[in-house]
Amino acid sequence: MIILGVMVMALLVSIDSFERLHDFSRAHEDWQLDELFTGFMVASLGLAILLWRRSGALRKEVDRRHKAERLAQALARQDSLTGLPNRRSFEEEFDRRLTRARRKTDGLAVLFIDFDRFKQINDNLGHEAGDRLLQEVAERLKKSLRPQDFLGRLGGDEFAALVEGDVSGDLTEQIAERLLSAVAVPITLLGRVVTPSASIGIAVYPRDGGTREMLLKKADAAMYKAKEDGRRRFVVYDPEIIHAARDHQMLELELKDAIAKGEIVPFYQLIRNCENGAVGTVEVLARWRHPNLGLLSAGDFVPLAEAAGLIQEMFESVLDQACRDARDWPGTPAIAVNVTPHQLADKAFSGKLFSLLSRHGFPAARLEIEITEDALIVDVAATRRCIRKLKERGVRVVLDDFGTGYSSLRQLRELPFDRVKIDRSFIAGVGTDRQSEEIVVSTINLCRALGLQTVAEGIEDQVQADWICAHGADAAQGFFYARPAPAAEVLEKLKGFNPRS
Repeated sequence: MIILGVMVMALLVSIDSFERLHDFSRAHEDWQLDELFTGFMVASLGLAILLWRRSGALRKEVDRRHKAERLAQALARQDSLTGLPNRRSFEEEFDRRLTRARRKTDGLAVLFIDFDRFKQINDNLGHEAGDRLLQEVAERLKKSLRPQDFLGRLGGDEFAALVEGDVSGDLTEQIAERLLSAVAVPITLLGRVVTPSASIGIAVYPRDGGTREMLLKKADAAMYKAKEDGRRRFVVYDPEIIHAARDHQMLELELKDAIAKGEIVPFYQLIRNCENGAVGTVEVLARWRHPNLGLLSAGDFVPLAEAAGLIQEMFESVLDQACRDARDWPGTPAIAVNVTPHQLADKAFSGKLFSLLSRHGFPAARLEIEITEDALIVDVAATRRCIRKLKERGVRVVLDDFGTGYSSLRQLRELPFDRVKIDRSFIAGVGTDRQSEEIVVSTINLCRALGLQTVAEGIEDQVQADWICAHGADAAQGFFYARPAPAAEVLEKLKGFNPRS
C-alpha cells in the first residue's frame, strides 16, 4: 500500500509539473522546451508503470509469505509421517474437549494405543517397513473411529483417541474392540506378511481424573497392564493397576536373589501321545516359590526377568534342576523348555546349552526347545542359525502357540521344526465353535503335509481330548490330563503312564 501511494503521488506530481512546464513553453513559443516536457511526461509514466509492477511483485511476495506461515503453523500441529495431528495438536484438542465436558457435565474417554513388538519389526525389517506399517495402521484407526472422535499420534508407535459424549463401558469397549480388529488385519511389508497387533488402555473423565495429564497417565498405565496380560487387548483403568505396578517393581528387585537362592523351580506338565496314551514329553514350566506371595506362575515374573536381563540366568537355573530331575524318569521322556527370541539371537546360546547338558550327562536327543512365533520377527537369520546348531546335536525344535503371531507357511517350510503346538485359543472352541474346529483341522492337515507333528494345547475335558485325537493330532496336553506339578508328583504319574519294562 505504501508503494502504491508513493506511485500515485509521483504520478500526480509528474502530471502537475508537466502542465506547468507545458504552459510555460506555450507562452514562450519554445519548441525545444515542448519536446523536453513531452520526454519528461513519458519518463514519469514509465516510472509509474515500473512502480506498479514492483507493487505487484511485492503483493505476491507478501501472499507467498503468508501462505508459508500458515503452512508452517499447520505442520507444527501435524505428524509428518501419518498426516494425523501430532502430540501438541492432540493435547490442545484434549484441553478443549475437557473444558467442553466440564461445562456440559459430559463424559470423555481417552484410549491410549501402543503397537505390540513394533521395535522387533523395525529391527528385523527396517525402518522403511516400520514407517509403512505406521502409515497403514494410522489410516485403519482413523476409519474405525466415529466422525466426532479425535485421533492423534503421540510419537513413535503410540497413538491416542478421544471419545466424547456417552462414554459408558459398552461404547468405549466396542470402539476399542473395533480398533484392535482393524489393526490385526495382515499387511505385506517388503514381501513378508505381518499380522500387527496393539494394546489399548482406557481412562474416563471424570471418573479417573479431571486433567489431561492425569487421564493420559492412567490410560498409559492401563495400556501397560494390557501388555502384561498378553497384549492384543484393551484394559479399562482400575486403581488396582497402580498397586500391581508397584508390586511388579518390587518383584523385579527381588528376582535376582530368588534365582540365586533357588526359589525359581521347575514344575512339569505331561504331554501324552494320542495313539497309545504314553507320555513322550514333559514340558518344563518355571514357578517362583515366593516367601510372602506363595507360588507364582511364569506369567508373573518371566516378563520381569526379560526386562531385567536375567532370562538366561533363570533359564540355566531351571534347566539345571530339570536335568537332575528327569535323568532317570521311567520311559525316558523328553523335556521341553521354552526359549525367548533374544536367547536364540545370542550366538553363545547353543554353546552354553550343550555345556549344561554335558555336565549332567543328559542326552541332547531328550531335549525339546520351544520357541514362539515372535522369534521369527526378532531375527530370522539368527534364529535359523541357532536352530541348525541345536538340531545338529539332536535337539528337537518346536514352534509354540502356532496361529497367534508372525509365522507363515513359508517359514514352516524353510525352518526345520520337528513339531507344532496348536494354540489353546483355537482348542477352546472345539466341540462348540465350527470355525475353531475348521482352523484346527486345517492346521493338522497342513503340518502333516509338511512332515511335522502336532500337539494340541489346553485340553480341558474328555470331549476335546476325543475330538483332537480323532482328527489326527499326534499329541495333546492340558489340565484334563495333568496340571503342572513338582518333580515328586510327576514321577508318580509317569510310573503309571510309562511303566518300566
